[in-house]
Amino acid sequence: MKFNAQEHIMNKLVSSPDPYIKGRHFEPLDVIRDWGLLENHYLASAPNYIARYGRKDTPSLDLRKALHYLSLELERYEEEKTLLPLTQTKSLRENL
Repeated sequence: MKFNAQEHIMNKLVSSPDPYIKGRHFEPLDVIRDWGLLENHYLASAPNYIARYGRKDTPSLDLRKALHYLSLELERYEEEKTLLPLTQTKSLRENL
């Protein structure tokens, strides 16, 4: 099989983009797998945005996205466990 440099570059851009892994020892996907977060979209998304924080043109947006996914998980968890009334959960999210 002949090596296709363009295909190799495209595969790397898709599977291991620099904003997530350049200069890091661990790729976010490996951390997400190790922490057992693959089954939970909200918890699996937050580390990706944290990992790229400060590495793209929108650092505050990356932090807001991480907080958004963590807030969604917190709301889901609290509703499921009925630890707090939904009104308190929403006010916690609004104060972030």
